[in-house]
Parts: sequence; C-alpha cells; structure tokens
Amino acid sequence: MAHRDREINMDSQEKVSFEDWIYLQKCFKYEKLRLSHDEIEKKDLLKKIEDLHREFYQNQLQMRTYQESLRTKKVLIDDTHAFFGDTFRYIEGFLLQIRQNPEIFSFITSSMKRGGEGADSCVESFTYSFFLDLVHPESTEAELLNAIKNLIRTEIKALKGHVSSLLHESYVLKNMLRHYLKRRNQRKYMKLVFKKGLRDIIHNQDTIKKMRLDPREIYNEIMRKEVNFARNSVPVNAKGKGGFFKRRESKQTEEEKIPFLVENISIEDAMHNEEVYRIVLERSFQIIDHCRTLLQGIYQNVDTMPFGLRWICQQMMSEIQEHCPDVSDTDKFTLLGNFLFTNWWIPAFFDPIKNGLLQNVIIQPSTLAYLKIIGTIFKNIFKNSFFEEFQYFKINEFIADENSKMEQFLKNIITFDENVYTRQKLRPTACSISENPYEGNNKTMHFYYFSKLSQPVISNSDILTKSKNHLEDEKKMKEFKIITFVVDLSDIKFLAKLVKEKEDVVTERGWHDFLRYAKTIRNSDELNTLYQPSYLRDKNISENDEIYCFFMKKDFGEYSADIENSYMNSIRKPKVNPNDSESMKMLIKVQDAIRNLLISLDMSIFFDPNKEWSLLDIIEFVIHFSYLFENKKAGTQDRVPLKLLAQFLATHMQEIPPDFKSNSYRKLYKGLLKEYEERYEFMRNLATRNKKLLLLSINFMEKHIIDLRQEVKMYETLKQKSFALDFIKRQKVQACLLTIKDGARPTTQVFPQTACPHSKLASVNEFVLGSKKNLKSFASIDDTHVNTIEEFYEKFMKLEQVSQSTEQEEDLYNVGGAFFDYLVIVKDIIKKDLQSEEDIEMAVEEIEKHITSSMFQHIFPKTASENDRKLYNRTLIHDWVKPEHLDIIPAHRNEAMWKFAIEALQNIDNYRAPADKLNCFVNCMSIIVNVLSLMSSGGGGVGTDDSLPIVIYVVLKAKPTRLYSNLNYISKFRHQSKMIGLKGFVFQQFQSAASFIEYLDQTSLTIPPEDYNKNISESKEKHHLSS
Repeated sequence: MAHRDREINMDSQEKVSFEDWIYLQKCFKYEKLRLSHDEIEKKDLLKKIEDLHREFYQNQLQMRTYQESLRTKKVLIDDTHAFFGDTFRYIEGFLLQIRQNPEIFSFITSSMKRGGEGADSCVESFTYSFFLDLVHPESTEAELLNAIKNLIRTEIKALKGHVSSLLHESYVLKNMLRHYLKRRNQRKYMKLVFKKGLRDIIHNQDTIKKMRLDPREIYNEIMRKEVNFARNSVPVNAKGKGGFFKRRESKQTEEEKIPFLVENISIEDAMHNEEVYRIVLERSFQIIDHCRTLLQGIYQNVDTMPFGLRWICQQMMSEIQEHCPDVSDTDKFTLLGNFLFTNWWIPAFFDPIKNGLLQNVIIQPSTLAYLKIIGTIFKNIFKNSFFEEFQYFKINEFIADENSKMEQFLKNIITFDENVYTRQKLRPTACSISENPYEGNNKTMHFYYFSKLSQPVISNSDILTKSKNHLEDEKKMKEFKIITFVVDLSDIKFLAKLVKEKEDVVTERGWHDFLRYAKTIRNSDELNTLYQPSYLRDKNISENDEIYCFFMKKDFGEYSADIENSYMNSIRKPKVNPNDSESMKMLIKVQDAIRNLLISLDMSIFFDPNKEWSLLDIIEFVIHFSYLFENKKAGTQDRVPLKLLAQFLATHMQEIPPDFKSNSYRKLYKGLLKEYEERYEFMRNLATRNKKLLLLSINFMEKHIIDLRQEVKMYETLKQKSFALDFIKRQKVQACLLTIKDGARPTTQVFPQTACPHSKLASVNEFVLGSKKNLKSFASIDDTHVNTIEEFYEKFMKLEQVSQSTEQEEDLYNVGGAFFDYLVIVKDIIKKDLQSEEDIEMAVEEIEKHITSSMFQHIFPKTASENDRKLYNRTLIHDWVKPEHLDIIPAHRNEAMWKFAIEALQNIDNYRAPADKLNCFVNCMSIIVNVLSLMSSGGGGVGTDDSLPIVIYVVLKAKPTRLYSNLNYISKFRHQSKMIGLKGFVFQQFQSAASFIEYLDQTSLTIPPEDYNKNISESKEKHHLSS
C-alpha cells in the first residue's frame, strides 16, 4: 500500500522530489537486505540437507556394522572432495553413470555374476544407498525395486539351468535380495508373523531336549529303563558278600548288550514296538502343532506383508511367464518358496535374537536341531516333497495337507486387485511399470498411502478436495531430487578394475566417458595417488578401517537455477531488445546504474533544509565529493566505484528518451518503482517456494533419521543382549547360596564365595569381631556353592522357601533379597569387562530377565491364588460398570481408544520376566495418559485424579485372571531402585486399582442402590457366581 500511496501522491506533483528518491533508495536497500537474508537462509537449509544425508548414512553404517557383527570399523569421510583431491570429479562422474544409466548398471551386475573379492561389499553399497530417495517418502524404495526388477529380467533371460536355481546362479540378485530382506519393515513383519510360535518353542526347551524322532534311540531309552527297573527290583537279601561288585559287573554287562541291540535293530522293527510307536506319534503331533502355529502366522498376515516384497515376488512370476512360458506352476512356487523360506525365514529361525524375533533366551543345541527339522518341513511343503524315513509318516501326512494351503498363500502374495484402476474416473497417465512399482493391492497400507498421495491417477473428487496450491506443491516436489550414495573405497577400486578389464565391451557400447573415468581411477590407484593419505592422518583414520565416501548430486529440475544460484543474480532485469532504439537501450543501462548508485549511497550527506536536491544534483555531488564515499566503501572491490557510476550517469542521462527526462525524470522514477514492485513479488514468491521445498525435504530426512536411530538403538540393545547371554554361558560367577534357620522360618542369603561362612577369611573375621557362629549349622560347600549363573538359578528355584513364598505378598524368606544380592555379585564381575555405567546396567538387566524367565515355573504361582480368583470374580460381577459410574468426566471418555489399554494389560501373562511384566503396566498407562492428553482441552498435565478412575475402568474390562500374582511377583523380584519415577507411580496406580476393585461396593460408585443391586444380581446370574 505504501508504494501505491507514493505513486498517487506523485501523480499530483509535477516534479520528483528529493524525498521520492530517498524513498526509492529505501526500497532498493530493503530489497538487498531481504534477498541477502533469504540467500543465507537458503544456504543454511541446503547445508542442513547435506548434513542430514551424512547423518543418515553415518547411522546406516553403524547399523550395518551391528548387522554383520564386524570388528572392522566403518568410517564415513567428512569431506570426500578433499579426500580424493584431483581425482574426485572422475570418481563422481564414474559412480553417477552407474547410478543413473540402467544399461551400465546391468553391465556391472552381469560382470559381477560370479562374485569375487570385493563383490559382496559392492552389492551391499548398491542395496543400501545407491537407489534410495530420501526426500520423497512415497517412493523411497521405488528406484531400488526397479533396479531389482531389471536385474530379475536380465538374469531370467540369461538363465541356462532350471528356473528354481535363479537365486543360486545370480550372485548379485541373491545378495541384493538378502540385504533388502534385512530392512526394518521386513524385520517387523517377520516378528509379527513368528514371534508367538517361536516363543512357544523356546519356552518348552526342556521338553524339546527329548524330542528326537529316531525310533532306535527311543527304543534304546525304553530298554535302559527296563534294565534299570529290573536292577532296582532285586531283593535286598540277594546282596551277599561281594554282591555289590557282582551287581556292578552285571550292570556293565547289560550296558554292553544294549548298544549291541540298538545297532542291529532296524527303524521298522523299532517302530513295531508299541511304546516306541506311541512316543513317535506323540512327538510328531507336537512338532506338527508348532509348525501349524508358525504357518498360521504366515497365512493370516499375507495382507500385512511389506508391499515391496510382494511386488518382487510378482515381478519374478511375470518375468518367468514372459520369457519362460513353459515353466510349471509348481516350479514357480518352488522359486517363491526358496526366496521367502530358504533365503529369509528359515535362516532367521536359527538366530532369532539377532533378527529381533526373541530376547532374553539362550537357545540350546537341541532346540536348534528342532528348528532345523521345522525348517526342513517348511521346505518340503512348498516343494511338495516328503521325508523318506518311516518315522516321519505322520509329518508327511501333515505336509500333504498343508501343500494346498501353501500354494494358495503363494498365489495370494502375487495376486493384486487390478480393479482399483477401474474405479478411477480418469484414465491413468502413461507410466511404465519400471518407473512405478506400486501398482497393486488396495488391501495394504503401502498401496493406500502411495495411491492417495503420489499416483498420477487423480479422480475428479480428489481434485475437488485438493487446493490448487497443494497440487502445485506436489508437482514442484516431484521435480526436487537429490541423489546421494555412499560407497566403500574398495568398491571404487573394484568397479574401476572391473570396467577396465571389460574395456572392449565398454568401447563397443560407446561408453567412452565411462571408460575414461575408470582408466583414470585405475591408473591413480596403481600410482597410489587415488586419495590423499595426509587427510587420513589429519583425521586420525586408519587405512585398515573400512573407508566410506559420501557423494551428493542435487537435481532440482526446472528450479535448479533458482535454488543453486544467488538470489541477487536471479533478479529479473529488463533485457536489451536488438530491435529497440539506441535511446531505449541506454535507458536500461541508466536504470541499472541508478539502482546501484542509490543502494550504495548515504543520503544523509545531502541533508540541507534550504535546498531541493534533484537527481542531477545528487550525481554532480558524488562526482565532486567522491572521497567522502570512497572511505565508506573501502574494501569493496567487487563493485563499480560510485564516482564511475555517477560519471556514467552524468554522461549518458541525456541519451535516454525525452519523455523519461521531463518533470525531473518523473517517468524514469515511476519505471524504477514499478520494476521494483514487480521484482519484489517475484523474488518473494521464489524465496518462499524454495524455502518450502527445502523444509519439506528436511522434514522427510529427519523422519528417516529418527527411524534409523531407532534401528541403531535396537541393534545396540541386541549387542548388549548378546553380551549378557554370552556372559551367562561362559563367565564364572562364584557364590554361596545359604539357607539359614532363624527360629522356625528359614531365610535365604547369598554371599560371594570369598566371603561366605565356609571361607577361612570369613571365619577369621567373625572370630576377630567376636561373632563367630557354629559352622555346623550351615550346609556343606558342595550343597551351597555355585560357580555359574545356570547353577545358581537351578539350585535357587528348587529351595523349599522359594516355593513357599510364591503366593505371599511379603518377602518373609528373603527370597527377593537373596536374588538381588546375587545380582550385585554379577554386577561386580561385569564391571571388569564394561566401562559405561549404562552398558553395565543394561547387561545386569538382561541377566536378570534371563534368570527370572528360566526360574519362572518355580517362582511364579502355578495356579491362580485365592486373591487372584477373588479379584477376577469381582471384575465379573462389575462388568456392567460404565465411565459415569466412576465419575470420569465426559471430556475424558474414549472407550474406543481405551480398548488398546485393555489389550496391553491382558498381554501381561505372555511375559515371564518381572521387568517385562512391569512394562505391560507402563504401556497400558501410557495409552491412558496419551488418550487423556488428546481428549483434554486445557494445556495442563494429567494428574492422578484423572488417570486412576480410568485405570480402574480398564482393569474391570480387562478382567485379569492373575493380577495379584503379577503384582507380588514384580514387587518381589524387581529391585526398588528400578521402581522409582514413572514405573513406580504406574505400579502404585495398578495396586490402588486392584485394592479399589477388591472392596468395591455401591458406595464407591455413582449409582442408585436399587440399580446397583439389580446389576449385581444380573451379573452373578450371567457368570454363575454365588457370591
């Protein structure tokens, strides 16, 4: 508005005043400052985008180190250009051609078909970074999937053997798929599918130890039992002098006979034994039950399978159909089964901890053998083959029954709902499959997200619901691309060597620049000038480390010039038209000179209340008093001196068209002002658009980094778990486990062996202190000393006082105290191996979980206690309670979302460790608090008065069968130091809720007595409760 007011006021004047020129100067200076600010902001955003990409790959390298369990350190170079020096542009051009040219990439992969030294690292780089798009979340994996598809097509065309050998013959394809299957979504899906079935297997490891299906071994066990039974049945009076030795001799003779019998008995003859047949049948049914549970998880979750996996499977089938039409369905399904089971799921079974399927468990060798049998059964199902051994007859029947289900499952994976396109009111735009892998199932979350946000197919209704600006933003964002990748230094050398060895083929295909780059890199490597060793020394990087180099190329499409160039250089200046007159050409030069003069000039020097300064007066003053301005502009060598600008204007001002000179250059002034206003709007929109694009990219990058940090944290946790499990298996923890009887109540105490009552040091100390006790009251060393963690919990859980204390709320026998004393001994030993207090606490935490999980059957009540049953019945007869009965205000009510809290609480019986059970309470409370925060209108926090009624309501609806047992178990075996803060508050909330429900009556609720009594009566009748 200020510009228009100034223009209106000017129209009423005949001449341009000094104030007008001052105003125009302020406009130009403001424009310069604003553009300078926008330029700094743009550079900062571009720098942040680059830094975020580096941070992403730094976290990714850390994650890859954890995945591969490598001892070699992966180092990301901060400044790749400085590291390579003069060879940087050749290396960058070489790698970009591989990245951007599908034909060159296909040539590289085919040349690496047989692998070789350095090939695996190269394939890993291709999979993890070469084809990622980190600024477009809807197509992050699109280019990677397209590269895999093209690779599948190339390999199928060149396939010489059976189609089922595709994944074995193609080294690059096999390894790219292997690395792809390690991604976060794939692991999460695998955990969803197999966690329950694997947990059931691991929890029955003791039973699985005896689960062998060899009939001869079973026959051997039966015969041994019969011999032992016969030996133990010998009458006592039969033992005469020397009878003991005779019996020993008889025992030895029998044991020699048993192996002889087993070696000569056949499997068929052993199976004719009724007891052997019964045991084989019983064990076969147990194996079948475990297989069925795992397979049920697969079948039921086909629609939640990550869409990238389904798309890869579909592409395999479509390419085979196109290039090998004679291949049978059985062979196709065998290929899919090899991909999903042989290459992915079955190997994950053998290391469920590393793959995130299980935690806090030590897998026994017998369990691994059992899982191997299950894996073989899965292979036989999708291959439609059977066991040859007779004892697997029942499992073979199961395989035959499951074959049709497996075939249907594999069909469902590659079957997409094509009708989704017919429902669109507009035809889809031309888009090749290789450019858009997301073309399928509307049942998946991935497809829904992609189809709604990034499909080129937009229905009329979509157009109506989207604003014009939103559609323009989507179009602009698609043009905004940033290509980044990280490669190992050895990968660069390997690829250059590979290309140089294939020089004839590369030359024949016309890739001359690509070959030139490869030769330059190879020659530099041979001359040891490929990189700067001084850079590694300055950064304290060892040449033995795996050195990774970061490359980044920005491609902003039609906006490249606007984003990469300076805003001052982007200012639209009037172009000189060759057809214009000389005076008009001079006008453009004069306008530019005036703009530069006004921006650099200090108008305060011209202040004179008695004089009206015109433009010519200002120019003449600058010429005569240039020294005043030279001092002020000292050090600015990049601009034309003001004296020269003024002299240019004084010389050429008369050459502009006459109408621009009238009324003190009124038209010239108006032209400059109008040009400024148009330029202001243009540059403001340009800066806003660029800022929006850059901020969107930063937002997407930060989301990727957050997800990756969680991945790294998960792998760090897995590493700590692995340390703890290895510690349990290998480390000696010497302790003394004593039962001391003080009166009628025995108590449990744990000491280090060096300070236990059996040790000489302890005896001397007690004697000196005058408190020496009679050591005859203690058990022998053999009965009390333990040397490993496994020995401790096997002896601890069998103590009489431990079994007696399971249902007691108070720790009368010091069972929990003894357990915590033992953990202190463990912690002191761990301190010798770990330095960080956080790592030490994490290791002790994992050991605590393992011990309590292993002892669970002995330290947790086998059946519900009397208090459990009483509380459960109270929840049944009060299942009619509504939020208003507990005075939960309407603004806090959301029963639909509370069901998630109910499910979290009901999940508590699926865990064994007290820490995990406590986390179930915490998760339940977290959901309650989050729902309260969403429902509350004020900005205040959530208090106990708000949350406790909802906790009571959730417990009533969850109807936990063993709440008191879980509370007592946590209280006894979870140290108080771990029960402070949030976890302690949550634990008290559920204790309060249990106590409230136990004594719940009409006075505790907001309900009339007659309604209360009526509801209670109906509930008792409904649940068949007498009281």
